[in-house]
Amino acid sequence: MDHKGKPRFVAHLLVIRRHAYYTNILVVNFFLCSLAFSSYAVPLTDFADRASVNLTLILTVVAYKIIVADMLPKVPYGTIADIFMNAGFAVLFALVIQNAVVVSMKDADSADKFDKFTYFVLAAVWGGFHIFLTLGCYRFYRRIQAALGQPFSEFLFSHGCGDEGVKGSVVAAQAIKLL
Repeated sequence: MDHKGKPRFVAHLLVIRRHAYYTNILVVNFFLCSLAFSSYAVPLTDFADRASVNLTLILTVVAYKIIVADMLPKVPYGTIADIFMNAGFAVLFALVIQNAVVVSMKDADSADKFDKFTYFVLAAVWGGFHIFLTLGCYRFYRRIQAALGQPFSEFLFSHGCGDEGVKGSVVAAQAIKLL
């Protein structure tokens, strides 16, 4: 009964998405964007070759995003997948800008030092972003697990999610005030 004496119906619904489908999409995007670091293997003087590597990957990621957009649920807010794909675009954009800056430098020694420095900085940012995102997803999962308690883990095991599902699944809990 509510405070007015009327009967009240409360439902708690747990919706679990199989994470493997979304993981496959994001892993492909990760590898496509990570391939952009291969442009550092091209000599500094070959700007056209360096830029072609990165610009080709930008076109590939754009095409992949268009194809994947039809496979993902349509929601009116940004998702982790959107953040992940946009971060990939940001890295590709930064690498194209870096290539242009390096080729415009007059001193070859300074250009080489700048090239190595930006390689390590961008690789650290790209790797750090993935560590941060992974830890954030893990924290979110743990908050949901703590709010739902032990039956949550038992439910996952009994419905075929297994240990991998418990560790890495993206869980959506609807009709429960968690956040």
